[in-house]
Amino acid sequence: MISRVTSLCLRSEHVVSFAPLRSPASLVTESGARMWEDSNYCWVVLCKNHWFHLTKNFLFKHRIPLGFTDAYMTLPPLNGPFTVKCDTCGAVYSYEPSEVLRVEQELPDSFKPHPLFR
Repeated sequence: MISRVTSLCLRSEHVVSFAPLRSPASLVTESGARMWEDSNYCWVVLCKNHWFHLTKNFLFKHRIPLGFTDAYMTLPPLNGPFTVKCDTCGAVYSYEPSEVLRVEQELPDSFKPHPLFR
């Protein structure tokens, strides 16, 4: 009797499961959304006050968020250089449109976009 059951199991080609599909815990964000479904992109520039930010993180440059975007939106029309004040060190520097980057980064609820990126 046992050999018959085993042979029936070996003949089965497809396994059907009614268990719900779940993402691995490493792919689920704190808000409960899956990483590939709810990505937060924003426009940023890198702060030019390197010495101030070097003490906090010497491997990466400090990113100053400018405004919300998505993975496909083009850069808003910027006519020449514009000024940005760093949210951490308070330094004000002039940036060219070519220095604006799109990064995947979560922004706090209190974030207010730069006037050119509203």
